[in-house]
Amino acid sequence: MKASFKHMAATVAAAMLGTALNPVAAHAGTRFAPTTTDTGQVYDLVIEYMFNNGDALHFGSDPNQIQQDFFEGAPINKLYYVKQTNTTFWERFGITDSAIALERDTTAPPGSPNNSYDAAPHGSMWLPRVWTVGQETSFSTTIKWFDKTTCRYTGRQDPWAHGRHFLRYQGPISMGGSLGTVDVVIIDRYHWISDNPGTAEYYNSPEAERFWFARGRGWVRWDLFSNRTTGKWNYSDPTSLLSPGATQTVLFTTNSPNNNSKTPNKLCNGGVF
Repeated sequence: MKASFKHMAATVAAAMLGTALNPVAAHAGTRFAPTTTDTGQVYDLVIEYMFNNGDALHFGSDPNQIQQDFFEGAPINKLYYVKQTNTTFWERFGITDSAIALERDTTAPPGSPNNSYDAAPHGSMWLPRVWTVGQETSFSTTIKWFDKTTCRYTGRQDPWAHGRHFLRYQGPISMGGSLGTVDVVIIDRYHWISDNPGTAEYYNSPEAERFWFARGRGWVRWDLFSNRTTGKWNYSDPTSLLSPGATQTVLFTTNSPNNNSKTPNKLCNGGVF
């Protein structure tokens, strides 16, 4: 997609989003993120950080793994991240005035109960659009697994009753590649673990995920921690964040303009049964 068309599409999306969702007035006028750094405060996670207003990005060691966003305005209000050149791999988020929530993920890795899942009910695995570093929010959802080739639920449902999101960092970090130094927000997702061994929550999984979103470039990094109670997981300085001892890391820092036109192949758009 030529730059002029990318700019036009982004501007139209911003107008639709701003009209339909009435985001915070300071940043409601354009999909393109402001250039100032508001350290510690996120005024609108969606408009500032989750939209990619530049080229698509790819994972340096695997050009088939990409990050390209696709936005559907009012009355649909959905944001997709296409995650592979095979466009059946994507995540879909629903957007409201105050929150954005993961609804469907068709990119479950090998070894998962199936290749796709819904977070049910829709809206339950939510992130606030406006929040502050150090703020923790709770969510309760159920992961409903399905096969995206048949659009059938498998019957397996995994409750996630004590989920947490934590805004760990907001500010400039040197991401390298095509991004250079850019403002990022870093969000952790994990299970709450009780300190009381007499409760079931004491045995919740210590695994954690970390999501990085760059201002005006969308999702740019993902970290998986097998055990958040050890190592550098709880450090918040940029040096430690860049090398936290994660179990797995995926980086989307290389421009991939050949993938600018990628849009999601909306498998099971008629429903999963």
